[in-house]
Amino acid sequence: MNEFKKNQPREKSSFLEDDDYQEFINLRQIKPEDFQVIENLSSYPTEFFITELHNLFSSSKENSAQDIRDRIRQINKTLEKYPEDKNLLSLKKRIPFLKLFLEFTEKYGWMTARHLNSLLERK
Repeated sequence: MNEFKKNQPREKSSFLEDDDYQEFINLRQIKPEDFQVIENLSSYPTEFFITELHNLFSSSKENSAQDIRDRIRQINKTLEKYPEDKNLLSLKKRIPFLKLFLEFTEKYGWMTARHLNSLLERK
């Protein structure tokens, strides 16, 4: 039995118990302390994974962490330039998402982050 199943109470069902996620956790050697990060990321809309990260991992490879940092900067600049624009509220919600995904990417590298993104795009 892997670390995730050993460390989690049985009564609480998690999408991480799905076979695809179990394979991901085992193959990529995800540490138990990062299961919550994945759970938190899964709470964001699928649209965020597709619009913010899908093409990034197709084209960026090793530069993906830097590209995520650049995207956060770009969003912050836009929000500073147009602070009263109510249409930018959804953009503001992407900052915590991108920061959390950046944290994961910096820890595990672009290949593992790309793998996670592809799983979360299909959730």
